[in-house]
This record gives sequence, C-alpha cells and structure tokens, in this order.
Amino acid sequence: MEALDDVRRALRQLEPRFALLNDPIRNRMLVAEEEYASNAVATSNYTAATFVILTLYELFRIPTNAFFLLIAFIQADELQNNRPYRSERLSWQELLIGQIVRVHNNRELSAEIVILATSEEEGRRFTDTCNLDDDTGLKRRVAMQSIANIAGWRKMNAPALVESTVCAAASTLKGRFKYEQPSSELYEFTGHGS
Repeated sequence: MEALDDVRRALRQLEPRFALLNDPIRNRMLVAEEEYASNAVATSNYTAATFVILTLYELFRIPTNAFFLLIAFIQADELQNNRPYRSERLSWQELLIGQIVRVHNNRELSAEIVILATSEEEGRRFTDTCNLDDDTGLKRRVAMQSIANIAGWRKMNAPALVESTVCAAASTLKGRFKYEQPSSELYEFTGHGS
C-alpha cells in the first residue's frame, strides 16, 4: 500500500501545478490536502505546547548542566537531612511564652519578643512601630550579645551566617529571663537572661 502511495506522489510531482484565482475556499482545500504548501512562516523554536520540554532538553543535553543539577540535589538533600531543629507554623494565639520564634524580614508581629539573634551585622534589627505609635520611622533594636554569641553573632563586614546553623544553635538554648511587669512604655524594656 505504501509503495502505491509513493508512486502516486511521484506522478503528482510530474504533473503541472495550477492556482485558482479568486477562489480562496478551493485553494485552502488544496493546502489542506497537502497539494501545496502554506505560506505560513514559523521562525520560533518553540510553541506553547513544546516550550518546557524543549527548554529542558536544550539545558540538560549539556553534560555539565546535568552534573550541576545532580550536585544541587545532593547538597539540598544533605542540608535538609542534617537539620537538628524542628520548625512549625503557628498562629500568634498559639505562641507560648518562652518559645523561640524565627521571624522573616518585613513581617508584622502580633507579640512582644526579645531579639536573641539576627541575620544583620552586630545583632541589629530595625523595627517599624507605626501600628502602635503612628511614628513611621524605623527604630534600631539590638540582640542581646551574650545570647547572640551562642546562636550566631555576625561581626561588622563579616560574611552572612548560615540560617540552618543559627536555627540549630537557637533551638538548643536553655535559660531563664527575668523582666519587668507589662507597661505602656514602648521604648524601654528592663530584663536580663541567664
């Protein structure tokens, strides 16, 4: 059967071709029947359906890219498996006094906290209290250096601390805080830890 189709195609190539003037319907039929080629030109390498597959193929057909992806998977797995601390998401109402909390940058706090360590140099932290006192300026706060030395104290111009190391160290902290009774004073806090 295929041989017969090949013969027909060969004979068709020997026949003269024609165009139908002002007859777009029949001309579209000729193109649809693959008698003639379409004038559509595709200069793109990808379509919406093949973009992801072809991009991944182009990226990982180079052996070095595949090697670095494998190394990244191994290192990420090792980092996750060696984490000695436990982290869970809590709503602020579930937070208990004395719990160690990791706070991400630009997050609103619904609790009073004592800063044990920060990712900034020399334990600095800048706090926005505009919801409490309508002052839009940032207030500088500093972690307790005696505790931050254990959890992770970053000196001036020192490289950034590894988050997993700081979290692991903070999760092992034990101690006692003695502090003042609640007051309406926003800018003063008296207490010490041991």
